[in-house]
Amino acid sequence: MIATSRLSGIGDDGTGTLAGMTAHLDFQGLLTCAVIIAGLGVLNDVTVTQSSSVWELRAAAPNASRRRLFVQAMRIGRDHIASTIYTIVFAYAGASLGVLLLVSVYDTPLLNLLSYDDIAAEIVRTVCSGIGLVLAIPITTAIAVALVPPSGRDDRPATPTDVSGEDMSKIDWLRSLQTSMPSQSRAGDLPH
Repeated sequence: MIATSRLSGIGDDGTGTLAGMTAHLDFQGLLTCAVIIAGLGVLNDVTVTQSSSVWELRAAAPNASRRRLFVQAMRIGRDHIASTIYTIVFAYAGASLGVLLLVSVYDTPLLNLLSYDDIAAEIVRTVCSGIGLVLAIPITTAIAVALVPPSGRDDRPATPTDVSGEDMSKIDWLRSLQTSMPSQSRAGDLPH
């Protein structure tokens, strides 16, 4: 999509400075990497939340069919998509606020606005992230529905029960203090 949009990849001061210092750097490739990294951050958040929603829906309705579970989770997923796309747009608009203000001050027509490399790059980032998001939600939901145990057999604990070795040693230390104190001065017993 970067090559199709004919973006140079040199849209801000940082890449402009880098272009002056380095002659053999692929700036379109650099922009592609930036789009992928930004998209992965968004996708990580949304896919974890979406798969967690599937597990919680299964816990709430242990006898629901996989199809019903998928449909219910996709309703939640649509809300994830909408709110995350708004977040992406606002984040990219905030990142390019200076350019947007310049365009506003000089009353630039929309078509000219789209020809600015940094504005076009933000639009491409938003579109790419949005496409990835729209594809990731149903794929994540389908995988989560396939992996969630049927009929409420949740092999996964609802809350973390693991205690680290450091925490366990603190508990043991407190228990040893408790047993060394006279019984009348103990405020309360630690659970075993």
